[in-house]
Amino acid sequence: MKNQSSQQLTIIEGLRTNSSAILNELYKANFPKILAFVVKDGGTKAQADDIMQDAIIVLWNKVREESFVPHNETAVEAYLFRVAKNKWIDFLRSFHHNQMRSINSLASLKHVDDPPSGLIDTDSENQERLQLALKAFGDIDKNCAVILKKFYFQRKNLKEIAHQLKLNPVSIRNRKYLCLKKLRKLFLTLQDSNHGK
Repeated sequence: MKNQSSQQLTIIEGLRTNSSAILNELYKANFPKILAFVVKDGGTKAQADDIMQDAIIVLWNKVREESFVPHNETAVEAYLFRVAKNKWIDFLRSFHHNQMRSINSLASLKHVDDPPSGLIDTDSENQERLQLALKAFGDIDKNCAVILKKFYFQRKNLKEIAHQLKLNPVSIRNRKYLCLKKLRKLFLTLQDSNHGK
């Protein structure tokens, strides 16, 4: 393998000339780290792949504009990771993602010992769980519904919720915990009765 400095220059030159070999090498060398970061933060391999491709495009544009010059032996890798990380954070902050995350939080109310949802769930099982979660949410008492809606759907933090409901943050944290526990119990009861257990 070439020394790191000449490797950085080779990558830059490869990006300038649209070398598919360099793009493939860049992808293979950097994707595992980005995949680990995205998956650790609740993402999927497909999302990591999209983020990686976006990061390479950003780097490619910077190289083509001659506004990216590597200053050390890991500049390209560090830049790619930084871009990917920022793109992932932007995605997590997006309105669409927050709505889906709120719905998924309700739909994933199950025992901690259950296998990870991605391993055994089918689309129909996900739909069934979502319906049960929404029914459980509809059956929970009004005070709990208000707290959980503010926290999970409106993405308010506990301090904001406490202020809005004129309660102290410790009380809200305890209530949220108890409400979530009630919601889980309702969900599991519905799930058991739905499966004839």
